[in-house]
Amino acid sequence: MNRIWTSTGAALLAGAVLAAFAGGCADTVTGRQPGRTVTVAVQLQKNTSALQESFQAFILTVARVRDGVLLAADTSYDLTASVVTVTVENLPSGEPLEFVVSILNDAGVEVYGGRQVQEIAPDLTTVIDLPLTPSVPMLKFVPRYIAPLDSGAVLDTVIQACFYRQPALYGIAFRVYYRNDLVRIDSVGPSPALAALVAGGEVLFLPPQFVQVQTGLGYWAVALTQTVPGRALVDAAARGPLVDVHVQSLGVGAPAAASTSIWLAPTSMTLTDGTAIDSTQVTAVLYTDDCYIDAGSPGPM
Repeated sequence: MNRIWTSTGAALLAGAVLAAFAGGCADTVTGRQPGRTVTVAVQLQKNTSALQESFQAFILTVARVRDGVLLAADTSYDLTASVVTVTVENLPSGEPLEFVVSILNDAGVEVYGGRQVQEIAPDLTTVIDLPLTPSVPMLKFVPRYIAPLDSGAVLDTVIQACFYRQPALYGIAFRVYYRNDLVRIDSVGPSPALAALVAGGEVLFLPPQFVQVQTGLGYWAVALTQTVPGRALVDAAARGPLVDVHVQSLGVGAPAAASTSIWLAPTSMTLTDGTAIDSTQVTAVLYTDDCYIDAGSPGPM
């Protein structure tokens, strides 16, 4: 989750690692309140995805819940720094306020957003959990950032490919690309949320196939689909984990300080009404976000 801190007097400090924008991919939102002045900062996790490189605007609005009156609005277009800060003055304490954060891309589209209602205590530190979730149809990894590895450390973890914002998702095929001279993917299987449905035949999960593209670069081809007409792969909130990807570092003989990304490339998608979206169209309607594995200097947490 993301966090907004409001407090009196203390200096602004960035918070702890949160699990990657929502459900694993969250960044940190912090703030302090000296005399009803709140400083809000979004700490973006380190990521080299094309999506993050497209981030152009951070927007914060604060409104009074009882009547919807907008109390503050601020926009920062400098997302090159790891921390974006906005200071909001003259906020009332002792009544519910709604904080809304939006991240816009270079086309002006909100790709991540979140909101939280919180009362500002004038003399106490208040922690607001504010998850940022995709605002557009997205296939993304959770987490989207793995903290720097110590020299010689062995990475052994599971990342999930999760889907958001398409309630009619019936089937999908995609590729999991990675630099296989730096890490290896031991297995790709259905997420725990889908495993029982696969075992029962309600969801068809095709055995993933590995393809070596060139030296050091390969991908796993993944495909899964519902078999019950009209039933979606995602939940009522239009989100759901699709597959678990088991990632390990190569260990002995691997570069000592090499960072890498594991990224997703959708190849087709089918909706519950029978609409088929092929490889020439799917990237126009579906955003993706990567998982960055940092083996260099520590990035934002």
